[in-house]
Amino acid sequence: MKILVLGLGNPILSDDGVGFVLIDELEKIVTDENIIFEKISLAGMEILETMLDYDKVILLDSIQLGEEPGKIHRLTEDDIHLTQHSSTHDLGFKTVLDLGKQYYKDRMPKELLIFGIEAKDVTTFSESLTSEVQAKIPEILKEILKEFK
Repeated sequence: MKILVLGLGNPILSDDGVGFVLIDELEKIVTDENIIFEKISLAGMEILETMLDYDKVILLDSIQLGEEPGKIHRLTEDDIHLTQHSSTHDLGFKTVLDLGKQYYKDRMPKELLIFGIEAKDVTTFSESLTSEVQAKIPEILKEILKEFK
């Protein structure tokens, strides 16, 4: 199975960079050549193009649903509506997926999983995560690693 783990975010906006931090850590741990790690700061069609031709795609992104910072929200494609206006990268994401299914039916991933990490601060210019989110990184990594077994 060919898996893409895609970290989304902006690495200079504090907790919005959590997807990038997670990718950096996972690359140190996972050695399976069928698991590809990428980081992307854009949204929309670029995400769709990046996802094509993989069996499974795991998105790692910050999210703000008003929960405890660092909380892991494990979401599927059916849950995307829950994230509307809570992530900086989901504007039109459902539409992008629908377009992908329409025009790239045979190239779309069979499985899409989203790990939304509850962010405390996504507006402060900082290359560091907040201490609350940083403290949860080991726990978050354990949850993500379960997807590779």
